[in-house]
Amino acid sequence: MDVVAAEGPIHVELAARRWGQTVGYRRVSKRIYDGFIQTVVGDAKKRGLIELRGKFIWLPKTEGVRVRDRSSLDTMVASTEESRPEKGGSLA
Repeated sequence: MDVVAAEGPIHVELAARRWGQTVGYRRVSKRIYDGFIQTVVGDAKKRGLIELRGKFIWLPKTEGVRVRDRSSLDTMVASTEESRPEKGGSLA
């Protein structure tokens, strides 16, 4: 889950799309998304590599987040819902 280390916390849907791109999918269907959650995310959680908090994947024991300027990124990552780790959460 290198994407979590680089961009975390990251919304599970965005992580699934990024993973899908790396393995050659043009689009991540519900079946592929569900498989990603069950296998990739599930395995990483069991191994203690990530934590799932709501719909966001975090590195273990991460408390705050660094605010990043995402205005220059493509629309794939532009969704407000996917860029807010937690409502009312602390940004450090």
